[in-house]
Amino acid sequence: MSKNTGEIIAINGPIVTVQLSEVRNGEQVRIGKLNLMGEVIRLDGKLATVQVYESTEFLCPGDIVQALG
Repeated sequence: MSKNTGEIIAINGPIVTVQLSEVRNGEQVRIGKLNLMGEVIRLDGKLATVQVYESTEFLCPGDIVQALG
C-alpha cells in the first residue's frame, strides 16, 4: 500500500477507525469499494478516526481507505 492508502480497523456507526499513516486532521478520504467520502477528525499515531458522510452499512474491516491530500 502507498503512504496515502490504509485500511479500516473498526466501524461504529458513522465513525470509522483506520490504519493510515501520513494523514492530517481535516483531510478528506475515500472509503471502500463504494468510494464513500469522509473526513479525518482525530489522529492517534498511525490510527485515524474518520467521520463518514454517508451510510457505513456496507463497509467492512479491511476495506481500503485512500487519503485525498
